[in-house]
Amino acid sequence: MSLSDLELCKKIAEIVYSDTEKCGFDYSDCGTFMVDCNGDEFNPLTNKALLFDLMVKHQVQTEWFNDELGQVGILRNNDDELDVIVAFNKSRSINRAILECIVEFQSNPNK
Repeated sequence: MSLSDLELCKKIAEIVYSDTEKCGFDYSDCGTFMVDCNGDEFNPLTNKALLFDLMVKHQVQTEWFNDELGQVGILRNNDDELDVIVAFNKSRSINRAILECIVEFQSNPNK
């Protein structure tokens, strides 16, 4: 998945907020995060509390292979096997991997 930070945040916002909750997001001047209708920054790439809430809500699991390599995934079926998997390493942020996993899962929930 090759989304910019802003595109990734936008996709997550579309997942988080239902149509009735959407009050419009504005792109910030720097172009890397969004501002919600309350004027608060919406950036799950840097907001650890928001990221953790998303992990819990979407039941994202992490697996570490060593200090530099791991994967995140979501169980689609209750068969103890991760169905949507995104790897991360030193050059790929675990936060980004978590969000990409959620976006991928939501784009194909029945796959």
